Amino acid sequence: MAPRKATSRKMEDVKFVSERISGSLPLAESQGNKKLVVGESRAVARSAKVAEEIFDLSKKLGVTIIVADSPGLFDHDACPVQVFMRRIEFARVELEKDSVNYRLKDGRENRAKNIKKSIKKTKRLKDKLSPKMITTSGDAKVSGRKSTLEKAGELKPNQKVAIKKIMKEHGAGKIGLRTAAAQLSSALEFTVGGQETARRFFAEFKLCH
Repeated sequence: MAPRKATSRKMEDVKFVSERISGSLPLAESQGNKKLVVGESRAVARSAKVAEEIFDLSKKLGVTIIVADSPGLFDHDACPVQVFMRRIEFARVELEKDSVNYRLKDGRENRAKNIKKSIKKTKRLKDKLSPKMITTSGDAKVSGRKSTLEKAGELKPNQKVAIKKIMKEHGAGKIGLRTAAAQLSSALEFTVGGQETARRFFAEFKLCH
């Protein structure tokens, strides 16, 4: 289906689309464009299997893919050496991707182990847990953005009193999460998100204070 553009009167079909970046449209939608230029091989695919599927599709559609740093990589009438080089290149790309993923996974697992040890030690010493250590469910926090409690930093005594009061009123059913979020924003002196953020904040506060 052709893309559409809005006018003040009605929706009109757009018969041609001008690509700002060559290859930004799916192959099957590249209207009249028989050459697609990409900067490097990994921009085409990150696995050898997908690269071969894209190559077969480009042949079927009559579209030539030109990789800037290796122009003959996707030649449709490639010789055996070119075919071999294409498969080797994308095997390299896939290995590079898998190696990075493996290192990241290994790093996350090691970080999780260290944090779990710190949590056990903190609980044994009856110290306060840091929001940097744990998630709202009490698991080791390995990655992800900062929680609201973490953003708040070191809480002042009057802030802790205000938060405990808000939590008590919410627990007693006197206020809802929407009102609680507004009151938390006032106590913390920055905007707390919505109801879900308030719920998560309460769970984390209980674990850390």
